[in-house]
Amino acid sequence: MQGLAVDYLRYGAPELPTAETLGRLSTRLSALLQLIGVHRPDLRRGEELFPEYDGYDLRDLRHATHDKLTAALRIAQRKLEDGTKFAKLCRWRAASLLYVVAGQTCLPGTKYLTAGGCWCAGRMPWNCW
Repeated sequence: MQGLAVDYLRYGAPELPTAETLGRLSTRLSALLQLIGVHRPDLRRGEELFPEYDGYDLRDLRHATHDKLTAALRIAQRKLEDGTKFAKLCRWRAASLLYVVAGQTCLPGTKYLTAGGCWCAGRMPWNCW
């Protein structure tokens, strides 16, 4: 029964909000890289003729915001690629309703069954039809 709880928590992310989060993080990271490039021209690789097209060598840069954004972007990418199994089942119309059928010991309480406030007797939070 523990495998069901792990699968539900791992694959239960909604697609659209996850994709929006990924877009916001990507925009913030590219804006930050542009600002770093303006303030730290010494990090340019010197591979291009024009500096606005040149890449930056950030391996030795210790920038906390860049590190946090990069880690959050990786997590969001992984979540969108690997964590939206149940949302894809709804989008592909492979299931009209997805129910969690488990014992009380598998998903203790309603901690995982109240996300979004749209649960009805264990029904998944996606409107499949």
